[in-house]
Amino acid sequence: MIEIRPAYPQDLDAYYRISLRTGHLGRDAGALYEDPKLMGHIHSAPYLLFSRALCVSLLAEGQVAGFCVGTIDTVAFAECLERSWWPSLRASYPMPDITRSDRWTPDEKRIATLHRPKEVPRDIVDRYPAHVHMNLLPECQGRGWGTRLLKKWLRMSRSMGVRAIHLGANPGNDQAIGFWRSQGFEHIPVAGDQRTCWMAQEVSEDEHG
Repeated sequence: MIEIRPAYPQDLDAYYRISLRTGHLGRDAGALYEDPKLMGHIHSAPYLLFSRALCVSLLAEGQVAGFCVGTIDTVAFAECLERSWWPSLRASYPMPDITRSDRWTPDEKRIATLHRPKEVPRDIVDRYPAHVHMNLLPECQGRGWGTRLLKKWLRMSRSMGVRAIHLGANPGNDQAIGFWRSQGFEHIPVAGDQRTCWMAQEVSEDEHG
């Protein structure tokens, strides 16, 4: 049985678990990281804690198996995290030695992100101020659940006034990029950025209803 519902605070542990199990091009990244929470610190927990009104959970047989999260104002969200989320994490995870960044482990790369979160290009965030992020457990992918989850998220976001959305995908994750294209998101080229495939769309009031 599949259920899609607004996120609850008690979903947090599942969000951490899903972030790790989808952290390598949509597949399990558990073998890559010594600290299983690093992916969730960056990609899921902040949304549940600071933007829960735009978090939707997918349940399979009563267990959280995916989520769609985001925020209506990317710049304000980043400012909130600078005040209320990153400082305590930075205190717990010292910045890795920058002189050996070419040899950083996966953990060290994620820790560096805690200290230097990736910024969305200004021309994208100005035009598409909201953003969305989704993860489904591998066994739930490719079965239409992502589409249903996104539609629920879009309805919620539209009710909050969202009309333009962006996202950042790993350029090596062809499955994810194909999914977002199928949902109407278009690639927005950014000169000099080879690490992120930026995608965006404008959403009309009656779209995806």
